Amino acid sequence: MLIAVVLLSGIMLAWPAITRSRMGTSLVPAAAVQYINHKNALVIDVRASEAFQKGHIAQARHIGADEVEQKADALPKNRPLLVVSETGRDTARVIATLKAKGHAEVANLEGGLRAWNQAGMPLASGKR
Repeated sequence: MLIAVVLLSGIMLAWPAITRSRMGTSLVPAAAVQYINHKNALVIDVRASEAFQKGHIAQARHIGADEVEQKADALPKNRPLLVVSETGRDTARVIATLKAKGHAEVANLEGGLRAWNQAGMPLASGKR
């Protein structure tokens, strides 16, 4: 019984690191700005179309989460990608798909667009 408790505790402690490694790099808004500016990262916004039109990071491309599989090959493989969702928690599948399609450098916006807004970062609006 004691061994089972120790194993379960170890797994629970390691779980955040395991899920983080699947998601790749996770960047807070200030680091994401540096990633965009210094590495010329392409921002991929995977939120619903209506949410994207209300406001998004400047120069972001909208690709719905359900469209990533079909559209990933059209994205440049020589450019880093920054994946943006509403909260930053639901991008693991998108990032895994992009990496499987040959995109080596893919990061997640930690906290998503909510964190971006809370950091006071600017938004663009309209369709792109």
